[in-house]
Amino acid sequence: MNNPVSIQWSVVSGQRSVVSGQWSAVSGQRSVVSGQLMLFKSTDLVAWHRLEACDVRHKLIRDTLIAECLHNPDEWDNRDSQGSC
Repeated sequence: MNNPVSIQWSVVSGQRSVVSGQWSAVSGQRSVVSGQLMLFKSTDLVAWHRLEACDVRHKLIRDTLIAECLHNPDEWDNRDSQGSC
């Protein structure tokens, strides 16, 4: 029995991935058509990657601030407005 396979061509990175039941990061919809070729505008992929990178950056900043505050609880009141706990 063959599994449905979606083929996604990334215009930005120039890499092709073949994954069974792969989620589309751009449209958010699941591909169920066997051998379907999905092409996205490069601007959509660039925007998605920028959004993802920004989200990761903010999570790292948040986690770093939380770790610093837990490690040095006496300094909570000494933080400036940019790095407050």
